[in-house]
Amino acid sequence: MMQWQYRQVSKLSPMERQQVTQVIEVCHQADHTADSPYLENSFNVYPAMPAFILAYQGPVLGGFATIYADDATKASVNLLVAPLYRRQGVGQELLQRTQTILKTWGYPVPEVEYITEQAFLAANRDFLTNWQLNVLATGEYLMEYDAQLAKPVQFQPSQVQVTLAQRQDIDQIAQVNYRSFKDSTLALYQRYAAVNYQDELIDLYKITLNDVIIGSAAVECGQEMAYIFSLAITSAHQGRGLGKAAVKELLTAIALTRVGLPIRLNVEISNLPAYKVYCANGFKKLTEIVYLEKAH
Repeated sequence: MMQWQYRQVSKLSPMERQQVTQVIEVCHQADHTADSPYLENSFNVYPAMPAFILAYQGPVLGGFATIYADDATKASVNLLVAPLYRRQGVGQELLQRTQTILKTWGYPVPEVEYITEQAFLAANRDFLTNWQLNVLATGEYLMEYDAQLAKPVQFQPSQVQVTLAQRQDIDQIAQVNYRSFKDSTLALYQRYAAVNYQDELIDLYKITLNDVIIGSAAVECGQEMAYIFSLAITSAHQGRGLGKAAVKELLTAIALTRVGLPIRLNVEISNLPAYKVYCANGFKKLTEIVYLEKAH
């Protein structure tokens, strides 16, 4: 049998990205899953750190792992192995290599999260035990837009506006996100806003009411989908229907520039108000994303 070869890179080449996408599609079909790992390292604190570990048997990519680390103390790992190559030690080798990389760059392994889906765990009931992993309390829904499910909104488009951000909006958007999410430092959100503005694959939007920025959203526009993330409305403007109106305007803006692309987003399962807003705007649940940690 041909030996496995492992390659570690900080960025994927176009060919590697294509191969990784093929593995993702094969796994989705076999596991009835829907979530796709982020295939860039734009937000990683250390740009030179290997963010992708690729497992090859000859010219064929059989599996890969990704490291997402926008914080200097914690990271998230996605790991996928094509069904044909499972139970051959490929996954465990990929896991060991991610842990070695993270230790080398100063990340404590207990703080690492591993990402999977409920559908995969339901079909592989021995996975958690075999891999010595525990399920974390936090989880998310991956949702996709369906125009036929959308409900009317009370606010007219002229009252809530969603437009592409300008360079001079970056600091204010960072402040809005910092106040809205409250889960990290202002410096992190300043870096996020700057990357979102500069990245060619990302459209950064500002949400305004009476010409005042009350929120923002970013949209990663790939060939397969338009993915909404970092969507936030300041707490002072929540609970008044403004978020629902803003999402409607954002969907209109995306449809004008990304015709025909599926539109997706993630929402924390515990964030019921946001989930209701997305459902009202026509989003439906595709899958439940589960976060895991190594058993202590």
